[in-house]
Amino acid sequence: MQVCSFTFLFHSLDQLRTCLGHFEQQLHPSSRRLRHSLEHYWQRWYERLPAYLFKAPKRQRVIRALRRALNEFD
Repeated sequence: MQVCSFTFLFHSLDQLRTCLGHFEQQLHPSSRRLRHSLEHYWQRWYERLPAYLFKAPKRQRVIRALRRALNEFD
């Protein structure tokens, strides 16, 4: 699925639902977790998405596209 010049690729419906939930939140809690000492474990995959996708107009387009995809594949 491509939205706002970014291609989303999901491996499961649960992954799509998680991403939709993340985009529906206007404020996000801290993403830092103290589990591993390696940098690539600090953030979950949906927290590493480009920041421009979270600006208001594009965020709304992403939410609509994710909902449409969820309805189509669910």
